[in-house]
Amino acid sequence: MSNKFGNFRYSSNIKKSILISCSILADTSTLYMKEVKADTIIPKKSIAISQDIAWMQPSANVVGSTITIDLSQHFNMLDSSKLVITALSSDSNIITPNVNGSTLTLNIKSIGIAIITVTASDEKSTLVDKFEVKLNKLGDLNGDGFINTADALLIYRVTSGKDIPTDADKSRMDLNEDGKITNADADVIMNTYLGKPNSGIFSNSAVSIRNINDAPIATKVYINGNTTVGQTLSGNYSFIDVDSDLEGTSTFKWYRATKADGSDKALINGATSKQYTLGAEDGDKYIFFEVTPSATTGLSIRKGIEPVLLDF
Repeated sequence: MSNKFGNFRYSSNIKKSILISCSILADTSTLYMKEVKADTIIPKKSIAISQDIAWMQPSANVVGSTITIDLSQHFNMLDSSKLVITALSSDSNIITPNVNGSTLTLNIKSIGIAIITVTASDEKSTLVDKFEVKLNKLGDLNGDGFINTADALLIYRVTSGKDIPTDADKSRMDLNEDGKITNADADVIMNTYLGKPNSGIFSNSAVSIRNINDAPIATKVYINGNTTVGQTLSGNYSFIDVDSDLEGTSTFKWYRATKADGSDKALINGATSKQYTLGAEDGDKYIFFEVTPSATTGLSIRKGIEPVLLDF
């Protein structure tokens, strides 16, 4: 059976093919490649690391389906001879971490997002550092779960000078890992989209890492000064922020107690600076100093921190 279309005649089977072709042209954004089914996730060698976690850039390496990160300099404010480092993942189905000495190894299991929590302790202090690791399918530049012409367009916008890529963009878009963004990278996406092989491309995922801001801590807290009534005591401490945030307006409190363990301590009203002048009411009492550290940027106060109370 035939039908008319302008000056042409065609069969009903051809009509069906034409309608399908029209739908592809009209809505390419809904189409995506056949996913590569692989037992092992193999990340790109280059990792997109955000600027606020720059310490990781020279120390992170991809080896097969793992990412190794050197932590030897990251916790150098702690006593390295007594340092113990552990790591946990928010989703072990995506990433399982382990620590050997000062080397953190992330074992990649699947595409997705996991938050890694690294805890470092010596005998006196504990630091917690968190960061997010995101794994996308190679070529899924906009993170919508599909690999299609929309992703290739992002590269074309860069190669045509319409967009200026960030450092993270450069890492994500350099699909053939030749150190530059060219139309060849867009070709990787289009070949994948069309089901064609990509010669020399062995990875099947792209990794990006961003920082999660952590609260600061106060360590090495102590009091010095003359314990005579009328003399001034000074509270001292070291401010540590694992994200290198500067100290903001930290807060201070002073207490007095009749017991050395501070179990009956009472807040001294109005004593809110790093210095405290002893009064007659402090005679034969134990004096305690508390500091709650605060940063100028990021997370300012460590919630749930236990006060550091020292008698003098």
